[in-house]
Amino acid sequence: MSKNEKTKSFLNTVLEFLKNTAVLCLITCIAGAVLGGVYTVTAEPRLKAEIEAKNKAYKKVQPEAVEFSNVSFEEADMIEHLKSKGISEKSVIVEEAAFAKNNAGEVVGYVVTVISKKGFGGDIKFSVGFNSEKAISGISILSIKETAGLGMKVKENSFLNQFKGKTSSRFFVVTTGGHSDDEIDAVSGATISSKAITEGVNGAVEAVNYIIRKGESADE
Repeated sequence: MSKNEKTKSFLNTVLEFLKNTAVLCLITCIAGAVLGGVYTVTAEPRLKAEIEAKNKAYKKVQPEAVEFSNVSFEEADMIEHLKSKGISEKSVIVEEAAFAKNNAGEVVGYVVTVISKKGFGGDIKFSVGFNSEKAISGISILSIKETAGLGMKVKENSFLNQFKGKTSSRFFVVTTGGHSDDEIDAVSGATISSKAITEGVNGAVEAVNYIIRKGESADE
């Protein structure tokens, strides 16, 4: 092959490479634009669905309320408060809280959403409702990845209803059957999951105490 032919072959190879690169870049740009457009178009419906799911959970744990107003709090202050009560941010995070109100706009209770970080399968997110006397009115699991047939049983009313109506400042998991208001009987074979839920509830209890003591106001 002559020198000219080698040069021509080299140039063709370079041009082919540049062509393929340009085509790939174009495809990537178009795909990115399409995905960006889809995300933008679906953002509002997704946000609406999230709000509806949250309100449904709130209503489940605070059935007497007709509306909910967000509670403003400093995350760092809340973490410090829980830590002072022996609840580490490595164990429980208070994600948000709300005042539960009646038709007259009066506060009839509270709802606190927590993330318990000590589940057997990872984080467990749930909402806890309280009435005006700080008694637990209900618990709604929002996300959980525990073991099927074992840890997932903490979602069932047979476990969650143990908290209902109680005002204990601290709950403890037992494996021999709970006999006092602060004792929660663990799901058989799922002590870790049971403790994760219980510690999350303890975090929610302390969050309500913090809100009341601080006199936090509802966002309008």
